[in-house]
Amino acid sequence: MLELDAELEFNPEDDEEFFFLLPEQPAVCLIEGRKEKAEPHLIRTANLRRRLQRLLGPLDPSSKRLNLREFARLVRYRVTNSALEQSLTYYQMARSGFRSATAT
Repeated sequence: MLELDAELEFNPEDDEEFFFLLPEQPAVCLIEGRKEKAEPHLIRTANLRRRLQRLLGPLDPSSKRLNLREFARLVRYRVTNSALEQSLTYYQMARSGFRSATAT
């Protein structure tokens, strides 16, 4: 199984450093919630940094765009080198129900 092999904790007060540490590369990403029973959010993207800046950046009250800033606690991801690797990683994570990514 292709594992999510990197992780970063998300703290809204320190988001500038968080975004700086993210690669600007294609990836599969799992955003885990702050609440214990919260369902994680699985995504795939062509640019991890840009996508997470949109999802976890400051809330724009005039926008209807999804914002997970107050939801997110931890971001696990895998940089992917091809469309096939990205699709397989996403499929395997979705099929597993995220068990292997969230097990500690």
